[in-house]
Amino acid sequence: MDPQFLKDQINLLKDVSSNLLSDQDTLNLRDSMDILISTTDAKMQKASEINARIKALKVDIESLTSAKDQLEKEDTLPEFTDPSILKLQLFKSLGAEIVSIDDSNLKNKNLVINSTNAQKISTVSANEDEENAFEKTSKIWNLLS
Repeated sequence: MDPQFLKDQINLLKDVSSNLLSDQDTLNLRDSMDILISTTDAKMQKASEINARIKALKVDIESLTSAKDQLEKEDTLPEFTDPSILKLQLFKSLGAEIVSIDDSNLKNKNLVINSTNAQKISTVSANEDEENAFEKTSKIWNLLS
């Protein structure tokens, strides 16, 4: 029920009751209704404060989500469809250290991947088929783990 509607009904009841009740009863009823109105006002104020806090929390959530999205964008390489770039992203996501990239010819990019002790593990060519690249990647990951 709308609090304003309730207040209007209470005020209407106060006006009508003054014609039907004795003076003392009318005063008692008016006092009770005034208390009811002030309680309703306090509850409306509290509800308004809660709504304001909810809106502020929604803004905080939106800004945190936006900041998280921005960090994720900054933390990853730009998305390319070039297979060599995709493989570079894969190796980096596996925790491998990319030592060098031979980019003299984009179709023959080679990634030299080193383990933590700087021993050469493998060279993966960007134009290898997907199955071979996955197999080599799995072997590299097992060696790095």
